[in-house]
Amino acid sequence: HAERGITMRLFVRKHSKIDGRGAPFVNCGPVQFVDWEGEGPITIRWRLAESVPESIWSVFGTDG
Repeated sequence: HAERGITMRLFVRKHSKIDGRGAPFVNCGPVQFVDWEGEGPITIRWRLAESVPESIWSVFGTDG
């Protein structure tokens, strides 16, 4: 993605559904590829460009 000038972003959500509908995602910011492992399914590791803001941690009810 970096070689092609494509910015990847991390979107997360606490629950997959709320009241039977798809829950909204929260944008945590741009990420950079670190590595991957496995074969179907694979695990991909990303590094956030900046720390996740406190306001996002509070959405998920956790401490940063």
